[in-house]
Amino acid sequence: MKLDMKVNHLPVLTWNKLKLNDADVKAEFSGELPVYTFYASGLSEGVEIKTDVTADEVKKMSEGLKIENKREAYVAGKYPIYAKQQFATGMGVEIDELFESNNVLTDVITVADNVSAKEPLLLHFSSTAAEKDELLAGWKTEIDENDEDADPDSVKSFAGKKMEALKKSEKPLFAQLIVVGENSEVTIALDFTSDDESTELIGISTRLYLKKGAKVKFVKIQRAGNKTLVLNDTGAIEEEYAQLDYAKLELGGEKTYTGVYSALNGKKSIFYFDCGFFVNEKRILDGNFVATQRGRETDAKMFFKGVLADEAQKVFRETIDMRLGSEGSLGDEQEDSLLLGDNVINKAMPIILCEEEKVEARHGATIGKISDEMLFYMQTRGIEKVEAEKMIVRGKLNDVSRKIPDDGLSALVRSKIEEGFKNL
Repeated sequence: MKLDMKVNHLPVLTWNKLKLNDADVKAEFSGELPVYTFYASGLSEGVEIKTDVTADEVKKMSEGLKIENKREAYVAGKYPIYAKQQFATGMGVEIDELFESNNVLTDVITVADNVSAKEPLLLHFSSTAAEKDELLAGWKTEIDENDEDADPDSVKSFAGKKMEALKKSEKPLFAQLIVVGENSEVTIALDFTSDDESTELIGISTRLYLKKGAKVKFVKIQRAGNKTLVLNDTGAIEEEYAQLDYAKLELGGEKTYTGVYSALNGKKSIFYFDCGFFVNEKRILDGNFVATQRGRETDAKMFFKGVLADEAQKVFRETIDMRLGSEGSLGDEQEDSLLLGDNVINKAMPIILCEEEKVEARHGATIGKISDEMLFYMQTRGIEKVEAEKMIVRGKLNDVSRKIPDDGLSALVRSKIEEGFKNL
């Protein structure tokens, strides 16, 4: 599998010499590592999963949804370039083309109208050389001794939850479409990993559609091996009165390209996004995040908190895009990055685009090192510099990690964070 494409397009172009308009992805992989998909057993009533849905079937299923990303009026004097996708995502149409060329099938998760799911839906994806039985063998067995028909392979536990094997994919690319019905509430956590020493690719494309009044808490955790190339794409559409609370953690990958696009199309729709990241060694994190507000009185907030250490590099494009008709809307984007090391490279491009007058929007960034005063204060209380740095890193990521709806999965995330401390 060969990659040669541009992703993470800035909604409006800036000077080319800044190298922020997009990101080049060039690499070649054997594509031999499969992806195993598991999910927490005991789905709530009204929640269904359908696997291996073809592109034609997805298109047919989407006919009743209000999906459009038409080219509108000028924004800040320029046309937005992401209008190529009907259901837009943060990384752009090139990811769609990659998945289509590899005939990647989609897993469709649907939540019926007026459902209040009691249990969170936990999905886990592993790109690994191990076989399914090896993965299952590493999980705690939770078999009901009174159930003579219990299948050990379907009742293993991952992160404290009984998990069922959903499927095995021969290519390390996987896609999901999540459709949540009117006035329904659901919590979904999606976690994906790869082998620690894997130099392969793992790619995920997730789309969420929230119907009128739907409320979704969505957590996406990337814990890939530190030699893996990661493509992590998300797109969302929200009808009137819908609310998406999205918490995202980027913790692994040698090179990670990620994007989020949320279209607040309906009146009083809400998008709250929290992104945590920890990038160390010579790893690279490149992201594009866009909230497009079309409906009246919408509310979009995007917060980025994380740490760069050693010789890490990070590029974030963060855009609030207020379209004509979004009267009364609010927008906010804030970044808080901690730099641990003299050789890190941190680039941030916060943008506010506005073609509506009666709106409020702001952006800001706090970027810097731990102050000498803070270190001195902690050292006077017996806390060494390295331990002080670890405490502050944990604190930065805690705002996002505390939104994980499962204690076992939270423990795995903490373990991944602790791995990053080895060079401090």
